[in-house]
Amino acid sequence: MNHRLAPTPFTDINFVLDHFRSQLQALLDSELVGIYLVGSLALGDFNPRSSDIDFVVVTSTEIDPDRFTALQHVHAQFAASNSPWAEKIEAIYVPASALRHSATNTSHYPQIEKGTSLFLAPLEDDDARLPGIHP
Repeated sequence: MNHRLAPTPFTDINFVLDHFRSQLQALLDSELVGIYLVGSLALGDFNPRSSDIDFVVVTSTEIDPDRFTALQHVHAQFAASNSPWAEKIEAIYVPASALRHSATNTSHYPQIEKGTSLFLAPLEDDDARLPGIHP
């Protein structure tokens, strides 16, 4: 029996997460280490009326320019969808090596915040999306 556990108790959120999981697996293939829920979904205080969907995508390598363009397309397509979550995605794409170093990192990583397009920016020292993620 191949029964996959739902990552959250919210059917519509699970549908969104499954959409991104399948898109990212196809795009990143073996470079995808994992997709981790953070924020209110991970902490248990998610409110469907006011919360957003926060996740961190950990990769084995940095995202190259071609894959960054493809990721922009994935996020733009979802933002243009009829999903009530279309403008409520917050994500960051970071290589596992960047999570293992405590020194300040000046590299720029793909990120998206509510209502924006995917952009490149450095990690913030106090980035609330990353606590406890150490693959």
